[in-house]
Amino acid sequence: MTTETIAYSVTIPASVLKACLRFSSVTDVRYYLNGLHIDMQDPTRPFLVATDGHRLISIDLHAHVGAAPLAVTQRGNIPAGVQGGTIPYALVKSFKAGTGAKSAAAPVTVTFTGPADPGVDNRGEPIQFRFTQVTLSAPGAMSATLPTVEGVYPDWRRVSPDPDPAYWHAPDARVFNTDYI
Repeated sequence: MTTETIAYSVTIPASVLKACLRFSSVTDVRYYLNGLHIDMQDPTRPFLVATDGHRLISIDLHAHVGAAPLAVTQRGNIPAGVQGGTIPYALVKSFKAGTGAKSAAAPVTVTFTGPADPGVDNRGEPIQFRFTQVTLSAPGAMSATLPTVEGVYPDWRRVSPDPDPAYWHAPDARVFNTDYI
């Protein structure tokens, strides 16, 4: 087993994380809903998703950040089939409280890491890659790391409107401003 890691980072405004917390489950029996999910189906166009099983929010991070450039970095190749990673609710909540950031536009960097070679299971079969840790960091503030939420996040695209930017920029699109939340 190698010690090399695969990493994926995205910088998100604090206001967006705060808005998504309102849609996330906190202590649901469906543990995979207890956090914010970053969908990396297309690593160059990530979505931030949260649901409690009744309400859902999906934010195209490329379309939202507008004024601030979206910073996406990747170290290593994310294997095919990896849908993303889920940030534990407790990590986002405690990080938000610990930063003391006054500006809702303050950038927060979310970094997922996982072993490049996860190894084999007890039957000798290869273990499927998944991100194992997530770190939240902000300039001039604390940095916090926890294990990612295990499990498969629901296929949010089945119940969500088309994420195509042309749909959302239509005059009658129903969206809300996260700065007011």
